Amino acid sequence: MIFLALFSAMHIVFFLVLRREWLRVPFHPSDSLEKEKSGFVSVLIPIRNEGQNIFYLLQDLSKQDYPGGFEVLVIDDHSSDRSRDEIERAMRDFDLDIRLLHLGAEQGKKAAATFGVRQAKGDIILCTDGDCRLKSGWMSSFISFFNAKGVQMATGPVEMVGKGFFAKLQSLEFASLIAFGAASLQLRQPSTGNGANMGYRKRAFLEVNGYEGNEQIPSGDDEFLLQKIYNAFDGSVGFVKSQRAIVKTDVKDDVKSFFNQRTRWSSKWRFHKSLFIKGSAILIFLDFLVYLILLGLVIAIPDDSVIASLLILGRWLAGSAYLKSASDFFALSTNTLHILAMLLIYPIYVIVLGFASIFGRYSWKDRIY
Repeated sequence: MIFLALFSAMHIVFFLVLRREWLRVPFHPSDSLEKEKSGFVSVLIPIRNEGQNIFYLLQDLSKQDYPGGFEVLVIDDHSSDRSRDEIERAMRDFDLDIRLLHLGAEQGKKAAATFGVRQAKGDIILCTDGDCRLKSGWMSSFISFFNAKGVQMATGPVEMVGKGFFAKLQSLEFASLIAFGAASLQLRQPSTGNGANMGYRKRAFLEVNGYEGNEQIPSGDDEFLLQKIYNAFDGSVGFVKSQRAIVKTDVKDDVKSFFNQRTRWSSKWRFHKSLFIKGSAILIFLDFLVYLILLGLVIAIPDDSVIASLLILGRWLAGSAYLKSASDFFALSTNTLHILAMLLIYPIYVIVLGFASIFGRYSWKDRIY
């Protein structure tokens, strides 16, 4: 019981620290950007089979309020659907400088992004995914952040959207992951970003040799690059905490596709060189095992049920405070039931996902890994 209490105390402190650091990340002002401070920007969009989505993303880019010039590079990773037709339709319909590039013998998102960087004309490169939607102030928010902070790389907020109870849980979980990435930067322990919403200086990407050293890992185009640039440029990475910088993407419609996506995301943890990230992953896994043991004590051993119940309550309160702070930024209309469901389901989900990320396999864009 002493061991369980110590682990639970660590859990409570961890989530309270995360909440504090997330709230300490300064909001980036949404002032309009002056033209003389608006350099030429390259937007990279690596895609594979995004025929249903890419037109709407390009439409959003055509409505940006950015006063400077920019180009849009769509790098096609051997799509087999109508992606090309939709991009060509956007070229006709929108006043955008769009270049459609095609990968040769290589494949994968990292190869597509690297190819795009080599072709890019801008000093600052912004990245998003083909299934995302952008606000009109997205580009201006990022570039003003680069100008104000003098950073080499910036990550931004991503929101998952959808209808229904399952969709709401996905949105809440994803908001907590975004807040975790920002809080870890605040703690000077960079952990995670999201390739759907990030930017970097082309010079920084080239100086760290891009994805060299992790090209063989299908995912991680965001996290590995973030850590390389952070280490090479003395922590010069920031988080654009602005509602105007939010990128939106759809939730997964069913449990199978959701779990497949999360397995892909979590599978890269063991490839990290950071002992902080590896240690955190292992401790979180063990911590949720402790949570399940506490639940078992409440049910099976009356003598220990009071202490176990108090420990569970403390964990729930700390987790609720953190989840609430993350959901408030995205203005998610969550209620007590959503948060309680997350606190009940998440430990089991994390444990199953931990085993799947090591021993399982997943599909991504019609490819099996």
